[in-house]
Amino acid sequence: KMALGGEIRELTSSESIFTAAGAGAISAVVYTPVDLVTIQQQKMSLNPIGTVQAIIKNYGINGMFRGLVSCAVRESIYTAGYLGLAPVITHYLTKEVDMLREKPLASNIAGACVAGSFAALVTHPVDTAKTCVQSDLSKRTWPSVRATMPILMKEGGIGCFFRGVVPRTLRICG
Repeated sequence: KMALGGEIRELTSSESIFTAAGAGAISAVVYTPVDLVTIQQQKMSLNPIGTVQAIIKNYGINGMFRGLVSCAVRESIYTAGYLGLAPVITHYLTKEVDMLREKPLASNIAGACVAGSFAALVTHPVDTAKTCVQSDLSKRTWPSVRATMPILMKEGGIGCFFRGVVPRTLRICG
């Protein structure tokens, strides 16, 4: 209401997508430590609490937010696609595709799958780099996302940015 100058109305498609992107970026404050602990827990073979304690002991509280910017980029694009674009596509399918006019469930499923697949594909490269960075708290191999992406490209070409994209896309759309 405040952003719309007191006006109460439905958001436009663009407003819906950009609002979702903003929410995604903000969610990175929570999701970055969750991702980091998940990755480090596998490396340290500790429980979640022990992993958090080890990270803070060795890298300080800032260590919990390694990869924050790349997580914010991933989450903003992903959320814009999945939560912002999915309703836009669903609305379009319901209004413009004859065979889906009277089938809102089918329109919802199709809209979610198209938007989710798009979001998964577009965000996968930055997610790959973020995962590398979060796996290397000492910054020896993967000092930053900006430094990691050219290293990955040199080592495995464009394909290395899309390893695991099919299972991730199926998980998102499933």
